[in-house]
Amino acid sequence: VLGVFGFFGAENGTSFSCALVAGLAATHFAQNPNATPAEIESALIQLSAKEFYASEGREINLARSVCSYTAWRYRNGLFSESEDADLDGQSDFMEFLEGTDPNDAASNKPWEVGVQVDGDKIQLSTQLPQAFIQPDGSFYDGCWTGSLFSSVNLQDWQSSEYELSLGNVIEGRQQVTLTIPSEENHGEKCFFRFEFSAP
Repeated sequence: VLGVFGFFGAENGTSFSCALVAGLAATHFAQNPNATPAEIESALIQLSAKEFYASEGREINLARSVCSYTAWRYRNGLFSESEDADLDGQSDFMEFLEGTDPNDAASNKPWEVGVQVDGDKIQLSTQLPQAFIQPDGSFYDGCWTGSLFSSVNLQDWQSSEYELSLGNVIEGRQQVTLTIPSEENHGEKCFFRFEFSAP
């Protein structure tokens, strides 16, 4: 649980955070008496304060990145800083993105990505945790980052621009489609690599 202290910063710890979050939940419920627990949780994530790192000149939306990932780790009993709890070769963070069980090696599965080539564009589609996507439809908030690279030989990689469009949300996972202009330098065949960073 991550406690956010107005303009003073953020700290990690359940002792004080539980009281703060319970107070915020009670306040929201008092104003919205018909809200379900899931709606209250979503509201707290959406409305949580932002922390500004002036020295780095960027804004970090702690509510949608660090809090969401930390909550997922807590729900799965990942209290240590292990990189791969079930030793299946996939980091806990990648299992968070893929929607697999970080404590069950048998749940490991290839990441499903749809590919469609349509004239002058290439579309890649997959599903990501809703918390990974910012309200403006980007992957960037100062904590999460997502970058797309392309290569014709798996050795020389170049950054690729893309447009992001969002689809339906099912059980906290949102359909995302990356539309990439099909350029001459993609050649007859092209490989794509999407790099994500953890918060």
